[in-house]
Amino acid sequence: MIRMNIRWTMMRGGRALSMRGHSHNSFRKILVGHDGEAAGQSAAETYEERSPREGCGDIMSTPFLNQINHQVNFHRRLVYKFFIDFSLFEYALKQAGFLLPVPEAKADWDTFAQSIDAGFDPNANREIRSAVQYLLNHPPRKQFNNAGVLMFGDTVRPAGCSDTQWLSVLIRRIRNNSFHGGKFEFDPIRDTRLLNHSLVILEAWAQLHPVVEQALRNAH
Repeated sequence: MIRMNIRWTMMRGGRALSMRGHSHNSFRKILVGHDGEAAGQSAAETYEERSPREGCGDIMSTPFLNQINHQVNFHRRLVYKFFIDFSLFEYALKQAGFLLPVPEAKADWDTFAQSIDAGFDPNANREIRSAVQYLLNHPPRKQFNNAGVLMFGDTVRPAGCSDTQWLSVLIRRIRNNSFHGGKFEFDPIRDTRLLNHSLVILEAWAQLHPVVEQALRNAH
């Protein structure tokens, strides 16, 4: 497990994340919410188009939560895509045997990152290079509970941690900030970049390990 030293800084509110996907390899083709297929559609519209499996009905009526959802400003289609893509990737890691040695079924991202480090070219193209440089130079901060006060702290990269390993930590932090309640003041520039760059990197990693790639292809 990677251990990090924390440099504390106070912060009020929070921020979100995002990504722009232009390449069309097999990883994106198996994902719900493919940019090309969902263009001009909301996440819900895309879901309703594809969902009907037996036993699946309409989405339950939640008027109060709907009101709260609509009063929060964030890039819904991008956040939805990031959620689905990240979840599929973590599913594939577990199916491929990248599991932490604990009773709970938790994906072992560190070991996966080590396994693809030699094959990952951060300069493969301009989009990948830009994504890697942005996350390494402008990493997301981590939320902490400091005696009941919520704070965001900058974390120091551990010695000996490869770029690939550190990127996997940062992408997981973006996921955590997005889906564990850390960020709900969406910065349309900063957060969109974080989400989009994370997706670019996951795209690049998707076919670097044959068992992970096969698990992604088999997802349904």
